[in-house]
Amino acid sequence: MTFIFFTVKLIFKLLEVLFLSSFKFLFAPPLAFKLGLTFFQTFLTTSVGGILGVLFFYYLSEGLIVLWRKYFSTIASWFISHPNRRNFPYLHLGSLRRNKKKVFTFRNRTLAKIRTNYGLLGIIILTPVVLSIPLGSFLAARYYYSLKTLCFLGISVFVWSIILSSVLVFF
Repeated sequence: MTFIFFTVKLIFKLLEVLFLSSFKFLFAPPLAFKLGLTFFQTFLTTSVGGILGVLFFYYLSEGLIVLWRKYFSTIASWFISHPNRRNFPYLHLGSLRRNKKKVFTFRNRTLAKIRTNYGLLGIIILTPVVLSIPLGSFLAARYYYSLKTLCFLGISVFVWSIILSSVLVFF
């Protein structure tokens, strides 16, 4: 009876670390060691969780980008060319025009700097630790969509899992 309880408890710990590593990878290894997992368990669950998160959010982002491109242009053109567009006071038509000046926030500037200064390599390296896995997967799918990019993101998660797990074991 105690063995079954111990096994179920371990499975829930592994699932908790796996789920956290698929969203915010940087916090998963410290949580794993706090829960009492070994180096190998920590490395394996954070790697698998991070790679599953990358796969899920990469393909989800691809689908969202396709839907956005397909339907937003149709909806925007309907509102612009609709004869009763004066009846839509909540729609600001200026935001749909191409020549409107873009407003840059701190987040937009940071993402633009990462893309222009570091490119694909910067997104791949920074995704697990600085950017979250959903955001990094979205940026990679948006600007550098290919199977090679997906493989590099998986390798990055794997390498960062080794680095973070090793650092936590030695310190």
